[in-house]
Amino acid sequence: MSIPIEIKLPDLFSLCPFPISLHPQYKRVSLESNAWVGTYEVLGPDSCAIFTWIDTPLLGSYVYSYATYDKLRIACDLINMIFAMDDLSDEQDSVAAHSTMDLHIGVLFGGQGDASAVSRMSLSFRERAMEQFGPNSLRRFLTNYKSYSEAVGAEAVNRERRTILSIEGYRIFRRESAAAKPCFDIIESCCGIDLPDKVFEDPTFKRMYNAALDMLLWSNDIYSYNKEQAEPGHSYANFITVVMKEKGLTVQQAFDYAGAEFRTLISQFLTDKEALLSFDTSIDIDLKPYIAGIESWVSGYIQFSFETPRYFGEERNEVKKTHIVKLRGDSDAS
Repeated sequence: MSIPIEIKLPDLFSLCPFPISLHPQYKRVSLESNAWVGTYEVLGPDSCAIFTWIDTPLLGSYVYSYATYDKLRIACDLINMIFAMDDLSDEQDSVAAHSTMDLHIGVLFGGQGDASAVSRMSLSFRERAMEQFGPNSLRRFLTNYKSYSEAVGAEAVNRERRTILSIEGYRIFRRESAAAKPCFDIIESCCGIDLPDKVFEDPTFKRMYNAALDMLLWSNDIYSYNKEQAEPGHSYANFITVVMKEKGLTVQQAFDYAGAEFRTLISQFLTDKEALLSFDTSIDIDLKPYIAGIESWVSGYIQFSFETPRYFGEERNEVKKTHIVKLRGDSDAS
């Protein structure tokens, strides 16, 4: 029998200093992008209703609020496509997940695939999106998307084996499995820039970039834990579970640890932002909106998490106010 227990979430709103804004054409892009992904029925005949309920274009409208409408639409389609692939692969065994992601990435890289919903959706995205990138950002996008695709298959293996990684191992793995890097890559398309590789190779910038990734990923794991711990096997790929195992903490202590980690990442990001040296005038001009773009991902995702019913359902407004969540006591990670 499930026994509800109350957990207090860390207040990431108070810790996050980055601004939040919503694209003025959110309602239009929500209708169009959700209709687009729903048409393919990747998640079955109720796909359109599922995506309308999650409403990931709301997330896109927060994190790409500066984009022109056409570029916002491509970015929202990317997020919808990623959510579709994640939810589909979550329900598959490792063999099927590998096969699905191989098909998906094959089409994105230029193949024709087959008549499946995954192929048709992937082809539609490829035909509209790839021309929006500059050569540098397109190369990074494809490289990072391939890494994401491979990580999804590996995650399915870990789920079957109920493998819990170390904190550092999970940190490295999660940076690939969450598809955050491709979502960062499309910032360049939305800003109309194409940064040279030397920016991403700079040690100070790499620390900033990884701190932003980890802030986004830990906030996702904090907010999705309640949903995942109720689904057997799914909470093993979650920072809260990883911390509980390695540190020997209770679930509440693990949430507190994650909050403290988020605070440290904010501090590290801001310190490195101040310390970042100039590349040259033209690169510095382009880099400024890119950094603002990754900041928007952190703040926008936090805001989105309390507006979508995906994580907290009808109680999301109350959870946002109190930070209290009721968890089932029979979590598979407990």
